[in-house]
Amino acid sequence: MKKQSLSLLLAALLSSGAAMADSTYIDVIYSPEMGDMTQGLGLGIYALNDHGVGGYFNGMMPIHPSNYTAGYYCWSSCAEVKTGHAAYLANLGFTFPLMPADFEKRGYQSLHAYVGVGYGSSNGMVKYADGTWTDDTSRDKSGFNGNAGLIVAFDPLSINVGVNSITRAVYVGLGFKSK
Repeated sequence: MKKQSLSLLLAALLSSGAAMADSTYIDVIYSPEMGDMTQGLGLGIYALNDHGVGGYFNGMMPIHPSNYTAGYYCWSSCAEVKTGHAAYLANLGFTFPLMPADFEKRGYQSLHAYVGVGYGSSNGMVKYADGTWTDDTSRDKSGFNGNAGLIVAFDPLSINVGVNSITRAVYVGLGFKSK
């Protein structure tokens, strides 16, 4: 019951923040391959309010290597060459301005930060000597994900840079103003 109440409260805060937002940006998010994380692609909706708190939602899915085969196992003396992870992420949180609305801005409309929490599932992968990537469930991890970043808004575009705690990978986003 506590989780449902918290979810309803967060949804109400986010929807009221989006309704009162000065601008809303829809982002296409890309995370390059970093460390043992595969590339990722996602979407985000960021409600920016120059006079207070707004809200956001973002999520990401992995881009598997081109030679990925689910459930494959190399039977003939293949050694593991490399390991990796493919992450699925979803986050909710708050946006807030980093500069007062009346601050003189040169070349950009606003500068905002965001911070939130969510859920992440990082599926383990292994690359065999034959070049094939496949799942390795012994390396799976999932759970809490912290999410934070910065948004520089131009009118009608924005640039977003953020990080997820479960992947420890940076992502960038290009946003388009919808409001």
